[in-house]
Amino acid sequence: MTEIVPKAKRKGKRPPPPKPNETISDAVQKFLNANPPLCDLEKLLSTLPKRWSLYPPLVLLPPSAFNSAEWQTYLNSLPESQRNEFFSIWTTTLKASHLAINAPIQDNLIRSPQITPLLGDFGKYISIPPTQQDFNKAFWVTATQNGIKQTWAPLYTMFSRGNITEKARILDFPDIKGEEVADLFVGIGYFAFSYLKAGAKRVWGWDLNPWSVEALRRGAEMNGWRCVVDSIDDEAEIVVFNEDDKMAVGQLNKIGVKVKHVNLGLLPSSECAWKIAAEILDEEGGWIHVHGNCRDSEIEVWKGEILKAFTELFNCKRQGKVERTFRVKEFGPGVGHYVLDLGCSSIRGM
Repeated sequence: MTEIVPKAKRKGKRPPPPKPNETISDAVQKFLNANPPLCDLEKLLSTLPKRWSLYPPLVLLPPSAFNSAEWQTYLNSLPESQRNEFFSIWTTTLKASHLAINAPIQDNLIRSPQITPLLGDFGKYISIPPTQQDFNKAFWVTATQNGIKQTWAPLYTMFSRGNITEKARILDFPDIKGEEVADLFVGIGYFAFSYLKAGAKRVWGWDLNPWSVEALRRGAEMNGWRCVVDSIDDEAEIVVFNEDDKMAVGQLNKIGVKVKHVNLGLLPSSECAWKIAAEILDEEGGWIHVHGNCRDSEIEVWKGEILKAFTELFNCKRQGKVERTFRVKEFGPGVGHYVLDLGCSSIRGM
């Protein structure tokens, strides 16, 4: 007589699948065993990248990846085909097609990214003003945060995963619905898209980088928002100008728009646009959101300096009050990326 084994006994609990880190580590060890380095194998394995960012279809490794002399010597000793086989461990495991190493953003006017492509076709870098054909040929990646899609060309523009906390805060911020918003460093729409999702009537943006402007346009389209570039359209939810934000005062005055929220999302300091923010804010008041890097131990001094500066810029016509400060993320040891919400109101009877 055949014994009927209960289902629970017949099928044991399946072990959890290996984590990507484990899969990559095992694959790297097999590769190193098959292609032995001259240095100590364990030394290479101990400095293997343990983290990365996945922006389909790109895997972006941290700046420290493979930067030791041992890794450099080993990778340079491999033929290109074997080097590509090694790098494909990451793309295969993480179901991507491109691999690169990230680096700190360049300190220039358009905040250019710095990445080192390792695997995949990133296209030829274009240093001259791009055409629409250049945009269409470029390599683009995407990310979704808080249900909002963003896209960018990693050779030309940047993305910060750590800003997600500030994006979420904007979604719950009061007094946004139905209002006009200005984002003076709009980029690819880091914060502008959160204002739109929170119900803003329209976002007016400025950015010098044409690749950021194109990324914003594409991202807006992905999310179902109408975006126009360097023109005015009453039906558009976002209007972006590929120009210096010093033009914002003239542009908004020309069409009679006074905004209720001004976002100043430039690091390490947005001070270069404080005067512009004070001029374009509605005379009846509103909010100025000042981003900046500050030592955690000096936050009270930073708040006082910002309040004093805007008090002078308002020239007795408005008054400001620091309603709150929010630490977005760690920027370095003891240094945070902060946002200060300055509530502004009109001074009557002047």
